[in-house]
Amino acid sequence: MQEDIHFYGVYALARAAGIEAHTARTIAYASQFVDDAIDDEALILPNQQAILPTMTSHKPID
Repeated sequence: MQEDIHFYGVYALARAAGIEAHTARTIAYASQFVDDAIDDEALILPNQQAILPTMTSHKPID
């Protein structure tokens, strides 16, 4: 969705605030990820613990 703001805008703001490029990219990626997250299936780790993701994207219902 709003990649121009959720990624590039956040990246630019982070850099303007003096945050290093690689850290600013991580922050921007996390901001954009909530628009793109479509997975909702559990991930089972080798130790049998599970990670339960939350689908935050509206894409599957559009």
